Parts: sequence; C-alpha cells; structure tokens
Amino acid sequence: MRISLTLICFCLYQFLFSQADCIKPLVYSGEVNIKNFEIDKIYVPSTLFLSGTLKFNELGGFKTISFDSTSNIFIKKSGTNLSSHFCKDPNLIIEELFKQVKSYPIRIFEKKKGHITEYRILNFEIPTDEITFSVNDENAIVITFPEINNSNLKPQ
Repeated sequence: MRISLTLICFCLYQFLFSQADCIKPLVYSGEVNIKNFEIDKIYVPSTLFLSGTLKFNELGGFKTISFDSTSNIFIKKSGTNLSSHFCKDPNLIIEELFKQVKSYPIRIFEKKKGHITEYRILNFEIPTDEITFSVNDENAIVITFPEINNSNLKPQ
C-alpha cells in the first residue's frame, strides 16, 4: 500500500512540476558547387548550437551530412534537440530561434588522397537573411541554404 501511494505521489509530482520537452522534425537542404573539391561530408549547425547551448566546434554543435557526389544537392532529415523551445508552432520557432542567429557556419570536408583520416576543410558563413526557412506538409521545419560555392568561402 505504501509503495503504491509513493508511486502515485511521484507520478503526480512529475506530471505537475516537470517541464514540457518537445522535438520537431527538421530538414536541412542546399546545393554545393565547389571547383576542384571532392566533398565527403558537410557539417551544418545543430539546434543545440542555434539555441546557444553548444558552440559549433563542440560535439553536438553540428549535424553531419554525408554527401552524394552524383548530385550537388544535399538533404538531411533530422530532428531538433529535446527542449521546451520546440513546443511552439514551427513558424514561431523559426522567427524566435532560427532567424535570430547572425549567420550559419558550414564546414565542408574532402578526404585527402591516400589518407584515410586526413581531410582538407573549407569553412563558410552563410548570412541568415540568405537562408530560406519554411514548414512542410509534415510540419517539419525546413532550412534551405543558398548555393554554397567558392564565392562565399570564409577566409581562414
């Protein structure tokens, strides 16, 4: 009887005082055209970076996209991190969170010829006002980057 009463009280406490956490579907897409560069993977900012929880260089601060060299287009279906930030309407999340970042860092990797673990890396900063944000039919937040090419390469 005591165990049942304790369990009921604990569940009631969790229900009344816990913070709601939500996850929204997220889609990253874009096109990459870089001359003389064979792309292996792309890093795009994660929602942990966009919400200010992590830095882009930290594990979890970016999402990795494997690049298919047969097409210049990339698409990555993902999800937001678990947070009350994402309990709102997707359009409100775009306005209050995704559009509040000054620019989006993008890191593109090319495997060095003859080296399994060594990469040549290009860094880009895409201004937020050049990115298209939308909500698709599945209620996913879609982040569409403009064409990434040699002209928007960030000096290193």
